[in-house]
Amino acid sequence: MRYIRPVLLALAFAVLAVPLVAPGTAAPAAAGSGGSSGVTDVVVIREVPNSTNYLDISQGETVRGDRGEGSLDVAGAVAMDVQRLRGEYSRRAFDAAYAGTSNESTREAWLRAEVDRLDERITTLKEYQRDSIQAYNAGTLSTSRFLRRLVTVHVAARQIDAQFTHLRQSAGVSLPNDLDDRMRTLESEVVPLRGAVRGRAGEAIAGQRAPVSVYALTSENALVLSTAGDDRFYRDAYVPDDREPAGPDRFVTEDDSSGITGAIDRVKTLYPWAYADTVPSLEKFSGTSVYRVRLDHSQGRLTTYLDGTTETSFRELQRLQVEDLPTEPVTNRTDELVVTVDRTYGTGPMEVTTTDPATGEPVDSTVLVNGNTVGVTGADGSLWTVTPHRFVRIVVVTDDARVRLSFFAG
Repeated sequence: MRYIRPVLLALAFAVLAVPLVAPGTAAPAAAGSGGSSGVTDVVVIREVPNSTNYLDISQGETVRGDRGEGSLDVAGAVAMDVQRLRGEYSRRAFDAAYAGTSNESTREAWLRAEVDRLDERITTLKEYQRDSIQAYNAGTLSTSRFLRRLVTVHVAARQIDAQFTHLRQSAGVSLPNDLDDRMRTLESEVVPLRGAVRGRAGEAIAGQRAPVSVYALTSENALVLSTAGDDRFYRDAYVPDDREPAGPDRFVTEDDSSGITGAIDRVKTLYPWAYADTVPSLEKFSGTSVYRVRLDHSQGRLTTYLDGTTETSFRELQRLQVEDLPTEPVTNRTDELVVTVDRTYGTGPMEVTTTDPATGEPVDSTVLVNGNTVGVTGADGSLWTVTPHRFVRIVVVTDDARVRLSFFAG
């Protein structure tokens, strides 16, 4: 689809000056302590036997769960190009001003002005994402349109991250400590605005990969996105009610002023299987109570962001190899077709397998989940997709058969 890029870039230049604006109108393993400032206890870490636990929205808080598709979309591709060009323009504008003077105080003023601009930009993106979730919950956005908005935020957030890196490289050792701390704080605010699921959907919208089916689950302000494909499963979760920027960092003690020991101990409690399967990699956003912990385990990678104030995870990214995951089979057999679903959990991966009952050979079929066509099993008779939240209704269709199967996913 490379032939569309010149047209998209031309359109992007035409609308570059237009800003991103908000629209008008299993059992829990551990929960957050809730902090000391009225943080509601809606975050749970759910247990998965013989696999990594996962961050989830509590059952009573969910508002909407549905499936949408990221696929070639000219308007979406233009929106992404606008954000990339906007980022490039900002970098060049800063470079011209910064390189135009050798006066240190003037250079520092330019640095501070650019950080102020990025601060305002992050606020705009956070409001846009929040308002998009509310519009999605109200039913005024389809899942596919909602996904397109989230992808636009993702691209804009990546540009902001790149600009912070560029500012540090430009300033070098002359970057004031207080400004570096402020940038670290702002970088922690960008974390919930991007993720692997959005990145893959964005590639599909730009025509760089096949369409991507994404399952979205929301509460009033929380968000879980899941997708399966290429023998991998991706899940991004964000629950802002367990992030409290203004509170004390409870991981910091007299014996450990860094807070790292407390953060590692908390990860060990929240994700015992993944912790036991690897050596954790931890980084703290200086000047904040946010800790990023990465666990590369035998089934994939878990990246979780802990808040030292609430002492729990508020952001989580999972990348899993589907063939290595423990599953529970559910089967329905007719004279024409055998359908087996190897399931995990709601918003987790599941495999749909179709075979001929007489020969055991794989059968190509179309798979519908909760009324949505999610793909075909193909020549090998297998399809990995995402398990919906709570109630799951699967219909498998061939030329000669139509088989139904349903179950409850926690």
